[in-house]
Order: sequence, then C-alpha cells, then structure tokens
Amino acid sequence: MDAHLNLGLALFAAGEQEEGLATARVSLELRPDSMKGQYGVGMMLYRLGEWEEALAHLQRALAINPNNSVVQHATGLALVELGRDEAAVRHFRRALEVEPQHLGAHIQLAALLSNSDVQAAERHVGQALAIAPGHAGALMISAALEFRRQRYEASLDRYLAVTRQQPSNARAWSGAGAALFHLDRPAEALRHVDQALALDPTLAEAHNNRAAIAPAAARVAK
Repeated sequence: MDAHLNLGLALFAAGEQEEGLATARVSLELRPDSMKGQYGVGMMLYRLGEWEEALAHLQRALAINPNNSVVQHATGLALVELGRDEAAVRHFRRALEVEPQHLGAHIQLAALLSNSDVQAAERHVGQALAIAPGHAGALMISAALEFRRQRYEASLDRYLAVTRQQPSNARAWSGAGAALFHLDRPAEALRHVDQALALDPTLAEAHNNRAAIAPAAARVAK
C-alpha cells in the first residue's frame, strides 16, 4: 500500500498528476482504512481543485484519526474553497487544540475572523508572527487589521516589509499606498499604487486607491 501511495505522490509532484492520482487510489483499494492514503489522495484532489471529492477523502482520514492537526488543517482549507467558512473555523480551531503552534491554522483563523471578530483575528495573527516572524501572509493580514484600526504607520510598516520580501506583490504595494495616503503623503502614495498597477493592471483595489489618491497628489504637485 505504501509503495503505491509513495509512487503516486512522487508522480504527482513530478507533474504526472493524473497518473499519480490513479496510482495513489490503488493504495485505497488495497486499504481504505489508511489515514495516510485518504489524506494523500485528498490533498492531490485539493491541488487539482476538486474540492468536494477532496473534502470527502479528508473527512474519511479524520474519521480514522481526528487528532491529526495536519488533516484538520487540510480539511479546513477544503471547506474554505467550498465557501463553508464556519465549518472551516471549527477545523482550524481543532488543529490548534492538537498543535497550538500550527502556523497555518493561526493564519487561516486570522483571515477568516478579520471581519467578524477583529480581536480574535489580531490574536491569531500575533501568534502566527511569533511562530514565524516576517511571514508574508501573516504580515498582510496584520497590515490590513492595523489599517482598519486606523493605525496607519503600523500598517505601512507591515505592507512595506512584504514588498521587500515579495517585490511582485501588487496588493502589498497598493496597501502601502493607501496607508501613505492616510498619513498625508499623497505623492508617495501614488507612486506605490502605480507600482501595484504596473504589477497587476486588473487589481481593483489599486484602481480604487488611485482614484482617491490622484487628486490629492496633483494638488501637492502644483
């Protein structure tokens, strides 16, 4: 069974996705009660965008061992893709009960709770950054939360930290531009938003930010 699963995983990682998935499925035919097999096939399907079928396999893995933080986290990810955020939150929280330092679960909870429970979101993103200082995903969430709290200097610092790590991150450039605008630095703000649009001309938030910033930048330039 492990031989089929391991070969399937290797083929999938090498880009032979259909053959890899088919090979891994053989392992489940031989032993459907294997948590590792159910998880492996579930994650292949997840990466292929087959969310419903992925979720079914991940749930079977959890039925075998509900105390596996990796599978709890993966199940939450599949539920997020299916728009079932409340159920996803439960699985991410369960992952943290099993493994309190699970970085991915903290980041996902920070993102999912950022609209409904800002304090909880801040707590989780703080935990994420304590585990992995400088993590770009956590910094992006933290920057947005700081912006919402009208703490624009802190928001700017985090967005700029992401642009240094990921110079092609258009959302970080746009967020930095918005923070600079609220700090009454419209000329700099416009440069940052224009950089965002150069990287991603379709980014709606950057277009919206530019529409707000450009008149102020023009007045300063006169």
